[in-house]
Amino acid sequence: MALHADDEFDHRLKAAKRQFNAAKSDLRELYSFLFNGREREFDTLAKKHEEPEEIYDSTAGDTNLEFASDLFSFMTPENQQWVDYQPGSAIPDEIEDEVADTIETYRLHIDKAIRSSNYYDTGPAVFQDFGVGTAAMWVDRNNVSDAISIEPVPLPELRLTAGVRGVEDRFREKRCWARDLPILFRGRSFSRKLTKKIDTPGAIVPVIWGFWRDYSDPGNPIWVHSAKADGEIIVDNEILGPEGSNPLLVGRFNPQPGLPYGRGPGWMQLPEIRTLDAIRRMVLEKMDQSVDPAFVYFRDGLLDLSEGIESGMAYPSQSPARDAVQTIGTEGNLDYGLFTINELRENVRRGFYRKPSQPGKTPPSASQFIGEEQAELRRMWRPAAPVFSELIASFLRRVEVLEVEAGLLPGQITVKDTLVTIRPISPLMRALSREKVIAAQSIMGIARESFDQQAALLIDGTATMTNIKKELGDELVVFRTPDQLKEIVQLTAQATGNVPGDV
Repeated sequence: MALHADDEFDHRLKAAKRQFNAAKSDLRELYSFLFNGREREFDTLAKKHEEPEEIYDSTAGDTNLEFASDLFSFMTPENQQWVDYQPGSAIPDEIEDEVADTIETYRLHIDKAIRSSNYYDTGPAVFQDFGVGTAAMWVDRNNVSDAISIEPVPLPELRLTAGVRGVEDRFREKRCWARDLPILFRGRSFSRKLTKKIDTPGAIVPVIWGFWRDYSDPGNPIWVHSAKADGEIIVDNEILGPEGSNPLLVGRFNPQPGLPYGRGPGWMQLPEIRTLDAIRRMVLEKMDQSVDPAFVYFRDGLLDLSEGIESGMAYPSQSPARDAVQTIGTEGNLDYGLFTINELRENVRRGFYRKPSQPGKTPPSASQFIGEEQAELRRMWRPAAPVFSELIASFLRRVEVLEVEAGLLPGQITVKDTLVTIRPISPLMRALSREKVIAAQSIMGIARESFDQQAALLIDGTATMTNIKKELGDELVVFRTPDQLKEIVQLTAQATGNVPGDV
């Protein structure tokens, strides 16, 4: 029997809350290490103003910032062309060129829409949550004339369930100013109770947005949306549409089967992070004992040191004993603790896909540096692949839908009455291109070592570099044409008095 709209909302939300509560303790602990102070976002309102958790080592937080920055640049580099599409089905040969031109025009429009939005400002903040394993963002447009807006959605506000298409039901819980309800839910009517709160200065109400797929047509699922404010239904099972119509986008790094939360490098390294923090605390406590040690003394009725001592002061005593005052608790090997800390820090950095620290003073060569960097990216490729398929591909589709709704793009791509479907190209393809370039560099290096000057005769430098430029998708470097090269050779020869034959 079908559930009533209100009952279905509560039923799905309850299931999502069970998943959240099962992971909440780990998520909160990870926030304390990666974003110290923000762990209070998981607490009730009464506890949110308490002091943040006391941590003693910032390695995890610092390393997560580097990891998030690299992942953001790997997936959506601001200074490179990353928005790219390919036909989703076979295209007749006679219209292949026209289809390619149409897709390129479409790509340029999507790229421009993203660059005019605030994505490159807020995107890095979204990607920081991938250190935990799950990141989300709210993508919408306030008005048709406005640019697309991206808002990071932190994990404490998410309630998720997993299903056949990854993250299925998704809810966002947030405490909002009551006065903002008419803005958040434009064109909606409110009860007398909510209207009174809207008119009350400083009133705050809990708001829950819910989105889930309707599989009445299994081949073409559609998104359904409901929302509650202060426990009252504001949006009642509204049909949004197919993929791209949902503003709440969620992606996972290293997702686990059947679970709505990915296990990011922070989660995977949590035992190491805990140990590192505990050892750092012990080292600091031992240093405190060494610098400002505790002491015992024999009380003789005159000398009273129960309130401690002050540096540079003299205290009289009737005790004739030379060792009447003795320091205590200063034993312990600080060197061992510091050595262990350095080892653990390297392990944590390694877990966040950072390059190992340079062992010697000689810096690596350019090819070695690129090779080491590529090795770390290669480790990250597979667990990071769902970040693109779940978040970035959905983001591109969401931008397409918003542009269509604004009348800036056609609803369908057609070329000579042929419907053309497109799909975004994963950055893994770009990574594979870099692998090809590294292989080409290795081959050219072997040729130089084996044949010395004859390598220039063996390898067609112009054609090779043109292929490398194309493989990397570079649009900035410009090579001279054969005619320009010929002219330069002739001018050089004339200047030196050696006139060559035809080049």
